[in-house]
Amino acid sequence: MLMPASRHSAPGDAAGRNEVGKRDTGRPVSRFAFSGLRLDSAGYKRVFAQKLSESGRTVIVCFQAQGDGVSGRFGVTVGKRSIAEAVDRVRARRLLREAWRLSRPSLRQDVDMVLVARAGIRGKSAQMVREDFERVCRRAGLWADA
Repeated sequence: MLMPASRHSAPGDAAGRNEVGKRDTGRPVSRFAFSGLRLDSAGYKRVFAQKLSESGRTVIVCFQAQGDGVSGRFGVTVGKRSIAEAVDRVRARRLLREAWRLSRPSLRQDVDMVLVARAGIRGKSAQMVREDFERVCRRAGLWADA
């Protein structure tokens, strides 16, 4: 017996499965729109080995110029020593990803960067984190119009 398609099911599939065999929830495939721009583990190592960084009150920006035309990738890290509570670490990651996302059009595209959350990020608003991120990027010469 064929069940009627629900609003979450894929066309022609009564079980609500998509072409990959996973349940179709109606959400986009990627939870994070810039997943192709995130650094892999080798990318983190390259950026940290370069030892180029600039710091602000809420964030330390470590960076490495690519020069090969690859669009700028990024990563975020939050240490347990600087922010002990898991809830605060997750919020710090989210704030830094959002600051990068909103600033991306103004950033140089040939730079890989890792954003390291500092203890000062706790309790700060998204606007304050973004302003600090912009200030740090301008000082480091990562802002496109700087």
